[in-house]
Amino acid sequence: MLVPLSASMYVNGSLADNDKFLIDIGTGYYVERNRQDAIDYFKRKVAFVTRELERYAKIAQEKVNIRECKPSFLLILNFTFQVLVCIIVIFSFIYSYHRSYSISPTSSR
Repeated sequence: MLVPLSASMYVNGSLADNDKFLIDIGTGYYVERNRQDAIDYFKRKVAFVTRELERYAKIAQEKVNIRECKPSFLLILNFTFQVLVCIIVIFSFIYSYHRSYSISPTSSR
């Protein structure tokens, strides 16, 4: 087995006692476990990392879907705005036409 001496240097090594293991649990802390407890710890760790990876993959896919849908949404929003502007222009025209040709009560014929 390879034993790390630094971040880039390893030396050959062997286990003196193959029933006790030191497990790095983070931030410089180690715990001593027997073989079965060490295997159980790493199985849980692999399961946790797998779940988190699947969760992040799902979030990333949702963000990709949102980015792909965003241009379509903006096109629909722009079209809707143009339709509303056309409706306002038509109603303005109808209103001004109606006002200019309506008969007022004070006018005489």
